[in-house]
Amino acid sequence: MKSLLGFLLLFLSMLSMHAADTIQYKVEVKNVRFFLEGAQLEYHINATFPKGDFVIRLSGLPTSIDPESIRITSSDKLRIHSIEPKINTNQLKKSVYDSVAIETEAIGKEKINVNNQLQALAEELTFLKSNYNIKGTETLAKERLQLIADFYGQRMLEIKKKQTQLNFELEKLDDRLSKINQRIALRQQKNKPFAELYVMGESEIKFSENIQLTCFLPNAGWYPVYDLFVDNTNEPMRLVHKAVINQKSGQDWKNIKLGISNANPVQTNEKPELVVWYTNQYKPNYGSGKRRFTEIEQPGSIKGKVTDAETAEPVPFANVILELEGSQVAATTTDFDGNYSLKSVETGNYDLIISSIGYQKKVVSDVYVNANRITFLNIALNGSYVQLDEVVVTNYSERNNRVSNSRMARRSAESVAETVGGVYAEDGDVKSVRGAREESTEY
Repeated sequence: MKSLLGFLLLFLSMLSMHAADTIQYKVEVKNVRFFLEGAQLEYHINATFPKGDFVIRLSGLPTSIDPESIRITSSDKLRIHSIEPKINTNQLKKSVYDSVAIETEAIGKEKINVNNQLQALAEELTFLKSNYNIKGTETLAKERLQLIADFYGQRMLEIKKKQTQLNFELEKLDDRLSKINQRIALRQQKNKPFAELYVMGESEIKFSENIQLTCFLPNAGWYPVYDLFVDNTNEPMRLVHKAVINQKSGQDWKNIKLGISNANPVQTNEKPELVVWYTNQYKPNYGSGKRRFTEIEQPGSIKGKVTDAETAEPVPFANVILELEGSQVAATTTDFDGNYSLKSVETGNYDLIISSIGYQKKVVSDVYVNANRITFLNIALNGSYVQLDEVVVTNYSERNNRVSNSRMARRSAESVAETVGGVYAEDGDVKSVRGAREESTEY
């Protein structure tokens, strides 16, 4: 039991010594060298090292630095064993969240109390409205009826005012909660995450020294821009070379010493793989292997509208004929609105002939039709007027129109019946009709 207690005491003492030997420094960048892609950051730390083993925690570095590029330069008095980079999320302390939780819980209880009061008032208002109608056989006096009406009106007004006050209190409580959340969010935004280095080493003596830390930041760089200036036409043009730098470390760099370089910091000593470049060498064309599609030529068409030249009204059912060198190629008629359409017309020059009753025929020459295109052509027809000859009406006598009854042919019913199929007649008398019954009528 004594041995176990001694071991625990020894272990606790070692932990306390380790915590005491951890030296904490917050670093700030001093020099930055920008490359076309990336930047080298340089830090200077004035640190005091104890005798023996130590642990230094360097905080405040960008989270996007390259861990393999970290270098620490010091004197021979220090012996560095390892460098361990970590990411510190820089979250708010637990005590901050605990105080916010207590405040939020108190506001929540107040909201529950206000909501309960609103619910009670709503139920009372419903009760008053349901008993608003006065029923019974008893006749109420005017004074008593006035008292009841005053009571209902006064109580409903009080309920409405109380509900308004409680709703206003709810809005204030919600506003308090919103401000608390905004305050926590703002504090958390200020506490940005950062990288920190745990440097473990040893020293033979206690001393102070300025150590140098360098690392590479990939998400930075610069690019050149040029400005041209001409004071007047008699002086030469001046070329001003500028550099536009950028960095996305998430930190603000103030009072730093910077420089730019065309060097490539990520270049290694490995042998590069060279690619053969051929200059002006003939390459046979074996085809790209990609199928090419050409547009198939489609016949054209003619569309338009035929109207009256004077009234601009459509001319329905007009004849539209398309001719090529005197031969008819296509024909159609206009619809009720005067529209016409001639489809599947090959490329070429045509004559378009339009005619209609009551209008002069019109011929439109050299109508060009292109493939895959619609030729629009509207036609206006002029009306045609024909001068008719004088018509003379002669009065004929009635005797010339009369025919004597003696000249008209006469036939009996029997002779007419003989001409019908299925009728049997003998000497002008009808004897029987096919399909007739025995008691049928005789002729």
